[in-house]
Amino acid sequence: MVFAIPTADATSRRLIALTLLERRDPEGLAGLVEFFHLLDSDLQGRLLDLNELLDRPLRMVCAKQVGPGPANVLEVIRQARAHRLGYLVIEQLRHGSETTRREAGQAVLDLARSAILAEEQDPTGHQAPTHDARPIAQLITAVEEGVALYRHHQQDTVLRALATLCPRPMQRALHLLNELRNPALEPVRNMLESATDAPAVRACVAWLRVSTLTESCIVGLRRSVVNDNVVHALPMSHLLRSPRSVETLAGLRDPHTLVPNVERLERLTPTQSRGLPGYIAALPLPAPRQRELLMRTLRHRDAMTRLSTLRCLYDGLTPKAIADHAEAISHFTLDADERIARLAYRVLLRIRWSGLAQISLKLVNSPHASLRALAGRYMSQMGFDRLWEAWPRLGAPQRLAAGRALIKLDPNFHSQLARQLAHADPERKLRAISMIHQLNQGNLFEKALVRLAQHTDHVVASAAVGALGSGESPEALDTLEDSLDHKDARVRANAVEALQQLQSTRHIDRLLHMADHEENRPRANAIAALMDMRTTDALGALSRMLSDHRSPHRNSALWLVEQAGLIEMARHVAELSVSDPDPKIKNRARETVQSPITLMSPPPEVSPAPAPGSSDQSPAEDSPADQSVPAVTHTPSPTQ
Repeated sequence: MVFAIPTADATSRRLIALTLLERRDPEGLAGLVEFFHLLDSDLQGRLLDLNELLDRPLRMVCAKQVGPGPANVLEVIRQARAHRLGYLVIEQLRHGSETTRREAGQAVLDLARSAILAEEQDPTGHQAPTHDARPIAQLITAVEEGVALYRHHQQDTVLRALATLCPRPMQRALHLLNELRNPALEPVRNMLESATDAPAVRACVAWLRVSTLTESCIVGLRRSVVNDNVVHALPMSHLLRSPRSVETLAGLRDPHTLVPNVERLERLTPTQSRGLPGYIAALPLPAPRQRELLMRTLRHRDAMTRLSTLRCLYDGLTPKAIADHAEAISHFTLDADERIARLAYRVLLRIRWSGLAQISLKLVNSPHASLRALAGRYMSQMGFDRLWEAWPRLGAPQRLAAGRALIKLDPNFHSQLARQLAHADPERKLRAISMIHQLNQGNLFEKALVRLAQHTDHVVASAAVGALGSGESPEALDTLEDSLDHKDARVRANAVEALQQLQSTRHIDRLLHMADHEENRPRANAIAALMDMRTTDALGALSRMLSDHRSPHRNSALWLVEQAGLIEMARHVAELSVSDPDPKIKNRARETVQSPITLMSPPPEVSPAPAPGSSDQSPAEDSPADQSVPAVTHTPSPTQ
């Protein structure tokens, strides 16, 4: 029946093939393999489905070494991805004709590519292997045998198959390539130095430890950087940690030539991006440059990539070396992934980083519960004294976060703050008032603040008056209204702001008087309060202030126009930009009138208030913020 296939018509040939496939006799299947090229695609597929039964039939066909059988054997093994039968392909390299050897070399390469196909197709790198380990190991053994026979067959495709299968274990082949007289050595070097495809680039990393190939691997990696295909080396970056690879890289004079283009980070697959930190960390770059490159991955969408970067910053380093990277590590405490943020914070806690207090102040408001708990425990240990010392150096958000945390964690917080408020040193009083003001604790310290509002030191008095804006009692309101008649302009200015914060309207008559007859700073604040109350006299008072013969008053009025975005005053400001005798006022008015976006936009959000006592400094005529004190933003009490 088998020998009738070449001369039978299509119908008879199909009937014969179906009969042999049904019987599954080795001899019959061997005949179908021998005439595989004559079968239609459906019959070929049916034969390939019997992959597990083809070992003996394929060996029987290979034994003949005549006719189309050997070529068909190679085709069947290739299409069936029968990696376990790689030894039969090698037999064709050993005994076949020149054409068969060329086809066998290509078949070996195709088998090697199919062995890693599943990993290349899966961008996450987590897909389970399509083939079990034993057939792949058998294929590697066959490829190594092909490398040993290179002198005989001279097929470079076998060497490319070897590169395709790396970094899987292939000790025999690497031992052969470590021999200077091996004829396969020079073709392998040429392949590595060209670095034209992914297998060659990966091999440059995997074979860096082979002494005869080290130089070629370095050349290939440099060329891959130039050709922008070094990304194929990144999944192999863990191999750069071997002692031989570390020693080789440490001896490089120009390691920057091996730095990949990190600008392509977003285009990398997760498998590639996760290897990027390890690759960069393996290069003997200066520490600042290395940190700069590693920090490019800080905002990568893949959490494992960020984790890999974090581990490269601290893993295997001494505490002193980790301290050099501590600032970079601190950025990871704000990571969106709770596990990464927690790990980074624990590293900083372990090395007792000097900046731990500042980063802990941010983390007490972290969206991650476990991180808030860790930072809270540290802050409670740090206590009031450290916060007191750090207060002048902290920004407003850090002050608020730290104060809220300590209010919750330290039951003695308010008593310690009260002791500082009662201290004889004015500087201590001012810092305590600043904490009360910015943490919105004025309602708990009203009595003390009321007393301090009458302090002989006008700096302390003005700060206490400003802090009373967070009070709630009638006594606080009465004190603020009395402060409107204080002899110091700074106290009066702060009193206006505090009353505006409390939304009091009982003092409107005094505001109307101040809007025309006061010094520039209380006057500007009074007009701002009147505008906040939407009184009809506010714009008129502002217009009169813009026309005042005193430069500081016109300067403060311009600041108020800028802050409120008053388009009604545009004409008046335009006149000042042309005719004002003071050059500073004229220039400022010109800048204001030339900013229609500012004038026509809605009033901006009020900025946070300056620390109490800041308004006590001497006003500078060319500084608008010093000419008129901005309104204090009311922040809800942390205890509420």
